[in-house]
Amino acid sequence: MTSNPATDSTDRRVAPRYRFYADFEIDWGSKALWGRVRDISREGMFIEIAECPWVNARFLAKLALDAPLPVECVVRRIVPSRGIGVTIAFPNTEGQ
Repeated sequence: MTSNPATDSTDRRVAPRYRFYADFEIDWGSKALWGRVRDISREGMFIEIAECPWVNARFLAKLALDAPLPVECVVRRIVPSRGIGVTIAFPNTEGQ
């Protein structure tokens, strides 16, 4: 029997997550890190990335859409060898 995230009572997410794939560029000091968004919700997303910032790290990034969308992120969890879960905010009303 497999668990269904949409009905799993142990799921702590407030907002539902949706499968969504897009490239993601993180401005990290003097270098850029690239990752790929795997899923997204109104409050956060999961980013598959090789080099992970630490928990509570804040960074500005761009979601690679037709027009790049700036996103402010805070790392909330790290899944070793897979990526990071982040909360998101938009620096202007364009992203909302």
